[in-house]
Amino acid sequence: MPQGAALHLFLSRDDRALTISKHISGNIDRLGHIDPTMEPYRSQLEMAGISVLDLTKLKSGDALNHGKFAESPDVVRLIGERLIAGQAVTDSSIGLGESLGAVAIGAGTTVGQAASTVISAPISIFDPRTRRNYGRQWLLLGNSAGNTIGAAGTVLTPAAP
Repeated sequence: MPQGAALHLFLSRDDRALTISKHISGNIDRLGHIDPTMEPYRSQLEMAGISVLDLTKLKSGDALNHGKFAESPDVVRLIGERLIAGQAVTDSSIGLGESLGAVAIGAGTTVGQAASTVISAPISIFDPRTRRNYGRQWLLLGNSAGNTIGAAGTVLTPAAP
């Protein structure tokens, strides 16, 4: 990844939330879901000086594979460095529609994690791996619900003009 890149793109071709988003939007590719090695993306990203971190091969505790960036120490470090350097976390041009869409995706992730946790309960009785990971599923469910509630609160809080 180029050190001086002005923009870093994190993507994962197995991100189920982006697959759903693609279908809802009329089969329009989502940037975080593209194959950066294929044209026209490869040359366009290179010409724009955008560095790409493909998270597709990372394993995730998130059933939708949408939160991989938060589970990778390298990605967290890179984001932290950008924030320390003064990069804004949000774009003030994001409208209510995009914000509500983000809340909807978060709610979908939370519902999926809840379903996974409920389905795993009886399996954890006889499967030692499921039993070992079951506490983590509850933690992920709590984090997902908290993030969704936080995002909803942000949407409902009036922005400064």
